[in-house]
Amino acid sequence: MMHTEVRLADAEGREVAVGEVGEMLFRGPHVCLGYWNNPEATAAALDTEGFFHSGDLARRDAEGFFYVAGREKDMIISGGVNVYPAEIEAELLLHPGVADAAVVGVPETTWGEVGIAFVVPVAGGELDVADLTAHLEARLARYKLPKGFRFLTELPRTAYGKVVKGELRARFLAESETAP
Repeated sequence: MMHTEVRLADAEGREVAVGEVGEMLFRGPHVCLGYWNNPEATAAALDTEGFFHSGDLARRDAEGFFYVAGREKDMIISGGVNVYPAEIEAELLLHPGVADAAVVGVPETTWGEVGIAFVVPVAGGELDVADLTAHLEARLARYKLPKGFRFLTELPRTAYGKVVKGELRARFLAESETAP
């Protein structure tokens, strides 16, 4: 982006190395100066150097290209390791029987959090957990694999088409509380 500085930073604000994931920070003449009548949100989003904290996670390659890994608030920390739902979702969508997919983190006593995949089969299709697991095992490290799957006819979305992951998480937790 012209006239815009972009940094990738860790949780302490230090720039991350090439190939590592960090939060995307922006500074430039067209980057917002703050939130209207919301000084708390402004203070949280802008650092002392004037960089806007986007909440987007990305990595930069050696040539300077950025690759978005997902949203910081969606990241799953499982056993102390960062797992990016967008990566798992992209692999699920490569399965020919998957029409739509979303992955959310839910609390778990041993690992802290684990991923649960919500999957919509293609029209008229049927999916099973073993097939999806085999598909993902061939493409992802074992620690990234969802610990559970739920099949839906559609994913809940906002009016803008964004998946409402909070609703999926709440649905899973409510289902878990009522399970025998």
